[in-house]
Amino acid sequence: MINKDIPPIFRKLRLISLLILLLLVAAQPAQQWLYNHSTEPNAILPAPSSPAEYTSAPQIMRLAYPPDPSSDIDWTGGTSSVADIQAAFNNARTQENSQLGKSIPMLTLPSQTAWNAMSDGERALWLINRERIDRGVMPLHGLEQNVTSVAQYYADYLLTNNTWGHNADGYSPWERLNNNPAIGACHDFLSVSENLAVFVTSGTSISIPIERSIYMWMYDDGSCCGWGHRHAILWYPYNDNSGTVGMEGFLGIGRANGGPYQGPFSQSWPFAEMIVMNVFDPCPTWDYSVPQVAGITRANPNPTSALNVQYTVTFTEPVSGVDRTDFVLTANGVTGASVLTVSGSGNTYFVTIHTGFSNGTLRLDLQDNDSIVDASNTPLGGLGSGNGNFTAGEEYTVSKTLNTRISIGTSSTDYHIPSQEVAFLTFPSTLAGPVKVISANGEPIFTTQVVTSGGSYNELAGFPVNQFTTEYWFPYYDHGYPNVTGSKMRTWILVGNPSTTQTAEVEIYIGGVLKGSYSIAPGANVTPRWIGVVGGPVRVVSTNGVNIFASARVFTVPYNSFNEVMGYPANQFTTEYWFPWYDTVYMDTYVLVG
Repeated sequence: MINKDIPPIFRKLRLISLLILLLLVAAQPAQQWLYNHSTEPNAILPAPSSPAEYTSAPQIMRLAYPPDPSSDIDWTGGTSSVADIQAAFNNARTQENSQLGKSIPMLTLPSQTAWNAMSDGERALWLINRERIDRGVMPLHGLEQNVTSVAQYYADYLLTNNTWGHNADGYSPWERLNNNPAIGACHDFLSVSENLAVFVTSGTSISIPIERSIYMWMYDDGSCCGWGHRHAILWYPYNDNSGTVGMEGFLGIGRANGGPYQGPFSQSWPFAEMIVMNVFDPCPTWDYSVPQVAGITRANPNPTSALNVQYTVTFTEPVSGVDRTDFVLTANGVTGASVLTVSGSGNTYFVTIHTGFSNGTLRLDLQDNDSIVDASNTPLGGLGSGNGNFTAGEEYTVSKTLNTRISIGTSSTDYHIPSQEVAFLTFPSTLAGPVKVISANGEPIFTTQVVTSGGSYNELAGFPVNQFTTEYWFPYYDHGYPNVTGSKMRTWILVGNPSTTQTAEVEIYIGGVLKGSYSIAPGANVTPRWIGVVGGPVRVVSTNGVNIFASARVFTVPYNSFNEVMGYPANQFTTEYWFPWYDTVYMDTYVLVG
């Protein structure tokens, strides 16, 4: 669709210095144009002016790229999501297969979240290498910071100076690459070097310009440019003489946006996206040194009583892809510590951690999973997970005033719970009770116990010690499984004795029938059940006046769905009760009255 303020016809321009026909193409959404061409000296440009620029003079290479489509293939569909990108590229591949009698496979792009997290260069590399690999062409080795800097410089130059063309700054693409010291000192001859694209709009933004540039270069480049851009992407005479065998050549992507910009157009536009792609073939002695962790050091005083502290993580060279999932904490004595945030860029990052709720030592470690890469797309430590691990960082000694004690059965642990904070604490391989949570400094606290089992979730509020009494009730009891047909319920009545000195004499009744009598020692509990019994109400009573507390624990068969509810204290009975909500639309709901 072409908006009314876009000329209704396509116009061809001839750049005399490059002898290439260029096409203004209306792009989606409306009010956006693409203007593109590439440098492919064997087909359309003269050789470099100085033989000293490269190790050998250009030679015309035949069959240096896979076959071209027989006609242009327009982008179809939207331009806002990974699904749109995948659909457009796969439609183009389907048509190319039909035109050429090929069987190029369909693309499956990463998730939207993963795609959004990738840089412009990473997205371009992903698409370009898939186009190469799926046509049997050796993939590029990766992004390279020197090539990227050349591409970014030229994208900025074209936009800032409101100009266009491969030689706008007075240098050819090969000269710009050769002027970079690292590239100039170590490259093989390559007959392609640069693609350019620009989008313009009367609005303030242009969607997915990187992806659409690559698409136009690959699939909509015949009538304007003799498939020169496509050849630059799929060119395969790279000299595989350095780095990883089966991968050769470096990519750099430059992107600049802003405005106003006119460049090759007949009018100025408020906003433009300028895309530059450069490639080069490194010489055999190119330095492929892999990135490593140089150190993980404390950024705050030690020892510490702070809630949060920071580490400084340095790498041997600039890297990207660093996030929370790359780090783990090695704790000795400290519980509840966690990695909070990661910031920084290049070769220096800052990791903020929560110091947990108890005392001991903490060390920040890095676990390598090949998600951290340098500008050449070389993973941390080289290809393979684990070879870039770092476990030699500095430790924090955590020293806090402990103000909370949790006792489970006969075992107790002390913690520091800061004001306005919440601690998530778990105790592996523990099967015991009762559980007591106490404030050691007299400050009021509150607590719940969260349980997940099967597909269920349950949260139970702790029973306040100042509300303990001698008698509790439950409306119903169901342990029909496996004796009662259709029953899936298994139920336990749990009774605890909070006294430190007195034994509680307890009786449990179901439907008015005594089911058990128990002597519960100080600090102990009982967990009886009655298989095959269904009925109610349930009464739990201490007959000797010692305060107790009680709950009913339910598991269902076969999925172990779980629920626990505290018994209702008899001394709190009243004549009216309320519930916030009722739902038999999305679940089964019953109101039980005893």
